[in-house]
Amino acid sequence: MPRPVKPIAQIKKFHKILFKGIALNPGIVTGSVRILRNQDYYQVKRDEIAVIPQLSKILLSKISKAKAIIADAGLSTDHDKMLYKRNIKIPTIMGVGNAINVLQNKSIITNN
Repeated sequence: MPRPVKPIAQIKKFHKILFKGIALNPGIVTGSVRILRNQDYYQVKRDEIAVIPQLSKILLSKISKAKAIIADAGLSTDHDKMLYKRNIKIPTIMGVGNAINVLQNKSIITNN
């Protein structure tokens, strides 16, 4: 007797949600983690998800080559959020809290 196939909905329940935050630019991306603590933004590569302590206006040009961004703290004003959304088109989650302390470099995650 053939073994029954489990539907995809049951298999997906094994994915673990690590963090929740505010989606500044929505999108689903999977990649390896690059933790950027001390202004070393030039180290991020195109296939990496950058994890940073805080989003700022200074980052608008420096971090745009990352595949996605996860930020522990977000932008403070609505004007900064609007500029970020207009200029940076990659998936971004802000206000996560403690991602920089929990995640490790080279870990594979999905930013959703």
